[in-house]
Amino acid sequence: MRFIAMLMLAGMMLMAGPVAAPWLPVGEAAAAASVEEQAGAPAEVQTEVQATIQEEMQAAVQAESQADSQAEGVAADALATAATDLDEVFVLAHPAEVDLGQPFVVRLTSGRALKDVRVTWMDKTVRPWVGEWNGKHVSLALLGTDVLYSKPGVHHLQVRALVNGVERNFDHPVAVKKRQYPEQHLTLEQKMVTAPPKESERIARDRKAVRAALQTMSPERQWNLPLLRPTTGKVTSLYGYRRVLNGQPKNPHRGLDLRAATGTPIKACENGVVILADDHYYAGNSVYIDHGNGVVSMYFHLSERKVTVGQTVKRGDVVGLAGATGRATGPHLHFGVAVQGRMVDPQTLVSSNVDQLLQ
Repeated sequence: MRFIAMLMLAGMMLMAGPVAAPWLPVGEAAAAASVEEQAGAPAEVQTEVQATIQEEMQAAVQAESQADSQAEGVAADALATAATDLDEVFVLAHPAEVDLGQPFVVRLTSGRALKDVRVTWMDKTVRPWVGEWNGKHVSLALLGTDVLYSKPGVHHLQVRALVNGVERNFDHPVAVKKRQYPEQHLTLEQKMVTAPPKESERIARDRKAVRAALQTMSPERQWNLPLLRPTTGKVTSLYGYRRVLNGQPKNPHRGLDLRAATGTPIKACENGVVILADDHYYAGNSVYIDHGNGVVSMYFHLSERKVTVGQTVKRGDVVGLAGATGRATGPHLHFGVAVQGRMVDPQTLVSSNVDQLLQ
């Protein structure tokens, strides 16, 4: 269900029209009273009264019909006025509710200049890029929740924008619904379930570098939906699976695993800039790409990286070759997407367009 707020930035003309007749016309009410008053009168008097009543009722019906026609004309004039004032409308669209772990889109559309847009969701603010489409100023923000860290309940979406130099502020509730994800049991080498103490320093460095990458907020939006699937292999593990490794419950899976033989080319899901490329203890050979406005994609367990930090890539460019490095049971690609640092479901992003994520 889409929640849409529409505000007229320049007041539309209020159209005044004739007062519509009551549901029971005055003539008909008077006629009813006359019948009651004349009860018991001679027949010729009753006949005369009935004729008068019929004339009054016909006149009332005709007057009501004329009033309806005039009202319809006023409504048509109002619609015409609204059509000419469409360039004055500011529209904020977003879903009223989302499932835990799922991404969603916020879209602002304005007939007038739209600048300095700021969207705040769960204490993080993104300043989405503003473009033009069909003569309108449009700004899109990709937001979401994280199956591990976000909590179900009602959260507030706050939007601020300058529309033709006038500041507009909105605060709308969005309900985050709890979603039950299935369990997945895996068997791995014990050192990949519980890292040896000697690896703790390396793991800490990895996590620090990843945290910095996921906080990237470059100003230009380079992503479009749906994203490109990095490889065509079968899905082997979905986002949100509650992982049980060697019988030990672990954090939920926050990416999409795709089957890929060693050496299979892995493609960038969208235009962007490589912000991290390294060999990590758990993720193995990894590549992180910034797509703008807080959207970052990542590719794990590569046998070989084909890009370097700072390199610009296009949608479909090969960023590495599939492998089984890091914590992996066999060759595959772990594909992840973060929005403002929150890991969301990549499957939704490769299978949905903007309109679908507004619903």
